[in-house]
Amino acid sequence: MDAEQRYIRESKYTLEHNFLDALTSVPLSVSMRVAKFIDQCYDQISASEKEHRTYGGVVHVAGEAVFFSVEVMIDEELTYLLDFNVISSDEYLDFILMKSYLKK
Repeated sequence: MDAEQRYIRESKYTLEHNFLDALTSVPLSVSMRVAKFIDQCYDQISASEKEHRTYGGVVHVAGEAVFFSVEVMIDEELTYLLDFNVISSDEYLDFILMKSYLKK
């Protein structure tokens, strides 16, 4: 019995190699939470054409907060996730002050 593929959702963004390399450098539990978080918060990523921005975010893994930044560029119709970094809580607070953070 062959299973039929029912649905393929078109991706909202393109993942660059730097982003994937950085995301795979952290534990799987963190990278999965970050990926899910970015997907849920995608509608908050806004930029005018060809704008480059960095957003801060926080996920909780095993009761611990993991602060991160994600670099984004929007070029015409495509959104590119360029880079990912684990950051300190102070850096995350700076993103909040600049109103450049993602939240659920």
